[in-house]
Order: sequence, then structure tokens, then C-alpha cells
Amino acid sequence: MRRALRLCESGFPRLVVLFAAVYAAIRLSAFRGLADLRASSFEPVGILWFLGSPLPDAVWFGVLGLLFVSGLVVLTGRAARPAMVVFTPCVLVVTTYRSSWGQLLWFENLLVIHLIVLTVAAVTGPIDAIRPPPWAMQCCAVATVVLYVLAGLAKLRYGGLGWISGDVLANHIGYSSARLSVFGEQPPLLASFAVNHPGALTIASFATVTSELGAPLALLGRRLAIVWSSVMWATHVGIALTMAVVFPYPLVGLAFVPVVAVAGCMSLRRTGTK
Repeated sequence: MRRALRLCESGFPRLVVLFAAVYAAIRLSAFRGLADLRASSFEPVGILWFLGSPLPDAVWFGVLGLLFVSGLVVLTGRAARPAMVVFTPCVLVVTTYRSSWGQLLWFENLLVIHLIVLTVAAVTGPIDAIRPPPWAMQCCAVATVVLYVLAGLAKLRYGGLGWISGDVLANHIGYSSARLSVFGEQPPLLASFAVNHPGALTIASFATVTSELGAPLALLGRRLAIVWSSVMWATHVGIALTMAVVFPYPLVGLAFVPVVAVAGCMSLRRTGTK
């Protein structure tokens, strides 16, 4: 397992680029479909806040094409540094533009933050550097931890103690199941089981909120990081099985690689000083 973690850490930049490219490819039809939406639904956010109207189709499709070309160049290892400088802004524009038509996806935000950090590291680091520098992994780890803390705070802000008791989670699961049924789709695999076992939902809700709020503790040691990452990964699996909501970046484990890597370095330093 340690060897696998080291391989993931050393190859983290290319793994993140690979994920972003594959994710864009899977979502390509949805991204292309944005060109067919009504302009009245367009509400620019983030770096595209200044746009008064949707992008021309040629520009939008050009950005998508440039994303795939630059991503391929990064993965081949040739001219990876300049390609990263092109690839990351393309991902930022694509995800921001998609968000300008509706729901914001936090895992896309985390992906882009990681890409920005890794791009800065690639531009400022040695030409032959393969392994990301410690400060880059630290920044990525902090970004992951802060995001989960914000997720926990948001649950308490909008759901209150109902999130601790499991009531809010039960309502979310029930709503997701009912919505899918209305549209003639199969309800999530474990939705019925979850709703009919409120005790399990209470435990899951409490574990989720406390794990999110306690995310900074994962940086104190490798074991804590592995336990915390495993709990959060299991949470995302549970969300997929009960609400059919998939968060791919955490589910493939990449969101947690920096946390485990940084926590492991801190553990080694403490051991070395004894």
C-alpha cells in the first residue's frame, strides 16, 4: 500500500491531468449541449462574470478542443510545462462556463485548484522534476481539507441539527429516489434500505458531518489521514448508492492523495526528531 501511495504521489500531476481529460471526454456531450441552451438561462460566474452573453459556438468548441490537445501533450511528457499552462486555464474555463448554466459542482472546484497549484509548481520548478515539490502537495492537501470543512459547515448552516439526527439526509435520499421514479428511472440501489433504517442514517449523518469538520486532524499523521480519507471515500460511495449522485474526483481517490502524502511527511519528521 505504501508503494502504491508513493507512486500516486510521484505521478500525481499526470494523474490529475488524466482524470480531468477523461472527465471532460465523458461529459463532452453535455459540454457541447451548452451551445443549444437558451441564452436567458446563462448567468456567468467566476472568471467569466464579465460575459454579457454565451460564448460563440466556435470559441466554445475551440476551448474544448484545446483542452484535449494540451492534455494529450502533458500526458506524453513532451513540452509538458507549456502544455500545462494551456491545459489548466482550459479546464477552468470549461468548468466555469458549465457552472454558468446551473448547479455548481464543488469537486470540479477542487480539481481546478489542484491543477492550478500543480501548474505553478511545474512552471517554477526544475525542468526535469517529476515528483511535485512538497509545498505543492501541501497546498493541495490544505485545499482538500478546507473544502471538506466548508462542506460540513454548509450542512449545519442549511440543515442545522437535522443533519446530525439524520432527518435531512433521509429527506435528500427520499427526494432523489422520488425524482428518479417520476422520470421513469430506477431509484438508487440502497435508497429504500436507507430510508427504512433511520438508525443507520443517524450514524451516517453524524459520521459525515464530524469527519468533514474534523478534516484538519487528517494532516497530523499518515494513519489519521488514511482513516479519514477512507471514511470520506466511503461517504461518497454511500451517496452514490443512496442518491445516485456521483462525485468522481473523490471516488477515484485523487482528492485524498495530497492529504495522505503530506501527513506521511509530517509523521516521518516527528519520528526523525525523536
